[in-house]
Amino acid sequence: MLFVSRSPVRIDGLDNVIQISAGGFHCLALKNDGTVWAWGRNNVGMLGDGTRTNRTSPVQVVGLPKIKSIATGRYHSMAISTNGEVYAWGYNFKGELGNGTFNNDSTVPIKITSLSHVKEIACGYYLSMFLKEDGTVYACGENEFPGRLGDGTEINRYTPVQVLGLSDVLCIRASDYKRMALTRNGDVWVWGCTEATYVDEGYPYYSTEESIVPIKMTGISRVKDIACSSFYILVIRDLIYN
Repeated sequence: MLFVSRSPVRIDGLDNVIQISAGGFHCLALKNDGTVWAWGRNNVGMLGDGTRTNRTSPVQVVGLPKIKSIATGRYHSMAISTNGEVYAWGYNFKGELGNGTFNNDSTVPIKITSLSHVKEIACGYYLSMFLKEDGTVYACGENEFPGRLGDGTEINRYTPVQVLGLSDVLCIRASDYKRMALTRNGDVWVWGCTEATYVDEGYPYYSTEESIVPIKMTGISRVKDIACSSFYILVIRDLIYN
């Protein structure tokens, strides 16, 4: 039976939470002690508790070191440790776990050994993105429709590859169909299926493009934060002139 709440309800068993992330069918919570907790659907192991049992209350993700950040995709999960290492678990249909394999899954976290010094992560539909401390971006997973990983190809990648043409990146965002990066100079870059409508100072801009490498969005600048869903993007501009 499906239960729906029309008002906020408190999640019992969780306190001192510093970050949350919601995937397609599951949720993660990061506590201030560095532990990660999960609940929801678990048929492909996206809760990371070593089982495939759905959970209606939070359970601790097993085998993780102290964690500083979390992210969820539709069917998989990721976490960054305090020393910049990345762990992934759940579905691995197109290589989104980054461990060199595909078309399988993991019910426990696996360290992505080819990555280090990662400061931010983002998950999409069968793909994962990683922002390193040096401002470069890497990605793995599905790359077929069309060029979702931004490496100039349409080849699925089972270990992370560098996204081309990006440097000095401040933050990254991913959804089922969109990938974005914000650079420190306030420019926004998008790749893959880049169809988007956005509004700047009251005027709508519309773009329909497909690109296998990142392209800079035109008509907008001085951006300080970005967000995206499957079918739209949002930006926050800094309108204070120096």
